[in-house]
Amino acid sequence: MIEETNVFELKFKTADNKTRTVTIKNPKANLDAATVEAAFNAFIASDAFLNEEGYKIFHSAVSGRYVNRQVQDIYTTEPVEA
Repeated sequence: MIEETNVFELKFKTADNKTRTVTIKNPKANLDAATVEAAFNAFIASDAFLNEEGYKIFHSAVSGRYVNRQVQDIYTTEPVEA
């Protein structure tokens, strides 16, 4: 049995130049660059996400991408759900 997952990742830089990723399960299909950019801008402008020192966790946009993953168990000692 093949298990497939689809997510959308928004990658940001923090104010201290670390990378943070927001993962969205079951994303809307066919997002365009303008829609993704608007989502980035909303996260950044909200100022709702600050670390312990008061710096923005989502400071600047890096990338937005779909990530599709397929997993197929070949051998397992656990019973596989049908």
